[in-house]
Amino acid sequence: MATWNNWVTAAEKLNFEKIVIVQKSNDTIIAANKDADITTMFQFKPSWKSAIKGDMIITNWFRSNCCKTEETKENVFPDDVKNLCLQYRYAVNEMEELKKDWKNNRSVGTIHLFGDKYFVVHRDEKDGNWIVGRLEDNCVFGWEGKTIWFVVAAPIKGNHSAKSGVDQSKLKPIQSLFADFMRNIVYPLQEAKC
Repeated sequence: MATWNNWVTAAEKLNFEKIVIVQKSNDTIIAANKDADITTMFQFKPSWKSAIKGDMIITNWFRSNCCKTEETKENVFPDDVKNLCLQYRYAVNEMEELKKDWKNNRSVGTIHLFGDKYFVVHRDEKDGNWIVGRLEDNCVFGWEGKTIWFVVAAPIKGNHSAKSGVDQSKLKPIQSLFADFMRNIVYPLQEAKC
């Protein structure tokens, strides 16, 4: 495949906002669009709000011993304590997420890509070549070929608020978007033995 950017363009035409193609042999990003923030792609950093809800072990002690009600969770810690807790945040190497056995239900219930934690809603249980993740009104699709990983993310038809600026008329349901991804990206790449 001489020009991987053509595949990125094809995915953008399908309304994917974040697109990245990774060379499997050396874990190198060979193509990406401008919205796929590849500088932070390899580290999942939970926000303070997700940390206080229990994604971080260190805050669980604080939460159980200091937070008495739902209302006080946001205000119970001074900023210096918040910053100290966030220094201990865990990092997820997204390249390792791509290397996981996607067909295994027990090892892959969530997948961290593009800086977000998606819940796996569908997968290739036979060969483990593709995975579908969802986070609220957003989705991520990953496909593992012979030589590359192709990962895309997009908003899906859902309950986007008017404030979000998302044009609902251009959004598709996750099933339709996944069918487009397979038909227009995956199947041609499989035929090209990528």
